[in-house]
Amino acid sequence: MYVLSIPSTEAVLVVTGHKNILNKGFGCPDRVLGKRFLVHSSGTSDMKKIEDSIPEGIEKGPILNDPQVQRLITVSEGVIGSVLLAQCIHETSSPWADKYGAKWDLRDPAAFENVYHCRGHYGFFEIDEDLIQKEEAINE
Repeated sequence: MYVLSIPSTEAVLVVTGHKNILNKGFGCPDRVLGKRFLVHSSGTSDMKKIEDSIPEGIEKGPILNDPQVQRLITVSEGVIGSVLLAQCIHETSSPWADKYGAKWDLRDPAAFENVYHCRGHYGFFEIDEDLIQKEEAINE
């Protein structure tokens, strides 16, 4: 399955369903368009970074008080969830969207209970799904 490594703050917001747009300077790769991909959290985050990344017009309280957000900000490197890349758009009213560039419309987010710890890579990379399932079984 394909994995995309993104900064921790953004990764947490995506897999918990608070952020539905990824701003990219390039369009959606055909190999993942219309499919789920795993989200790798790269780096570290904290509640201040989460709060600072929330755009104007979105209530901060529900995001900052979300137990999933609070749990996942402690992860420094690893696969923390998955999401569906529904489409690539250039115009949207989402407050998460930048003014320029392509926007990836993300749907059906899922935050994992257990984190699969691994190093990230630039762009999409592949990982064996069996490894993640084995890790989940070990952590249960």
